[in-house]
Amino acid sequence: MIYPVLKKLCLITCACMFGAVACSKPAEISMPAGQKQAVNLKETKLALIPEKQVLAAVTFSPDGRRVIYAAKDEKTQFVIDGGRQGPHYDIIKIIIFSPDGKRSAYVAGQGGKEFIVVDGREGKKYDSVSNPVFSPDGRYVAYEAGLNKKYLIVFGDRESAVYDMTFMPPVFSPDSTRIFYILQDYEKKKATNFISDVQTGRVVKSRTYDSIGSVAFSSDGSAFAFSAVSGKQSFIVRGDFKSGADASYTEGPPFDFAGNVSLSANGAVVVYVAEKEEKQFLITGKQETPLGTNSVIYPPAISPDGSKIAYVAADGTRPFVVIDGKKGQMYDDISPVVFSPDGAGVAFAAMRGADSFMVVNGKEGPAFEKVLLPVFSPDGSHIAYRAKKDNQRFVVTMDAEGKKVKQHPPYEAVWEPVFSPDGKYVAYGVGTLPVKELWWKVEPVE
Repeated sequence: MIYPVLKKLCLITCACMFGAVACSKPAEISMPAGQKQAVNLKETKLALIPEKQVLAAVTFSPDGRRVIYAAKDEKTQFVIDGGRQGPHYDIIKIIIFSPDGKRSAYVAGQGGKEFIVVDGREGKKYDSVSNPVFSPDGRYVAYEAGLNKKYLIVFGDRESAVYDMTFMPPVFSPDSTRIFYILQDYEKKKATNFISDVQTGRVVKSRTYDSIGSVAFSSDGSAFAFSAVSGKQSFIVRGDFKSGADASYTEGPPFDFAGNVSLSANGAVVVYVAEKEEKQFLITGKQETPLGTNSVIYPPAISPDGSKIAYVAADGTRPFVVIDGKKGQMYDDISPVVFSPDGAGVAFAAMRGADSFMVVNGKEGPAFEKVLLPVFSPDGSHIAYRAKKDNQRFVVTMDAEGKKVKQHPPYEAVWEPVFSPDGKYVAYGVGTLPVKELWWKVEPVE
């Protein structure tokens, strides 16, 4: 079977570098990019936090022009947006922005019920609310909700059917007219994938299986794939967001196991791991590559043009990266692999003993206590990532050859960096002490 995910880097690559303060961010599933605004390239102080306020959660807008934070007193929590204080609630769980940064939403709890608050307006109350996400055009918010020990998906002012459990956060189509979600029926021992019309709530198409496993979306959002089980057979199902006569679900060949599925940027290439007769294979289209005793840990990475494949594997207990069939060096732990936009570069985080570091095109960067997943510049010439050492948190930029490394100033908290369109600057949110301020920093890459 598939090798269990290694824990060390899995934990630190998902962690927020803000000490004890939560970084509100919904689960990510290769979703459409949405209509993002140009990144703010001017250093900006976005908030001054009063001395008596205690932070509970912080979220910067994708463009770096806004920040919303949740603060708490002895009994309640409330959000501050642009200096404006919102209502007091028992708890505030998650804060999100629309892709263009113009709208916001958060999950609040009051009197044992939870609800979404969108642009200051409270939604319907449920027993629980989780994983909210904006549509790419920013018009709708969708989320998982619990009611009377059952679960459903809410999108806009529409509700799905009620089932025993939701499987994953909902995902919008690129044009924001369709939504993808999976619901499970425990009594019938079935799982169903639904594609619904966002405006009417009508189910456009659906497929039911005994179970549904890993799910992947193309980065352009046009296609999806998931592993499914029917009887004793396991296979990959491919589909798209089209409706009516254009609707399509395509089932791949059956195996004893199929999972860890990935899709290329345009959805044309599907890669996954399969097992038959106790032998494991990497499946690329119709090609089956034996894995021998190696086990694939994460879903494989596919270069943007679909020509290269990289994956993290392990033989025994130590993992290594395989790029186009070539095995790399073994480490104590390895994060998922990231390709550069042009597909020429590859980067991943690794651990050796207590040291964490970035590996770019086979070159190891400096060692730190922790590092988070890398981000490539648009031209692929540099990467940026967050790191921690001696209780200091900072951004590190590094050229693709691993020769030029710049450690940026330390802060009490550091959020995920983004590059300017020309790749010459890196921008990111920070929190400072002893004066509690939230800034959007913009710094030269070199």
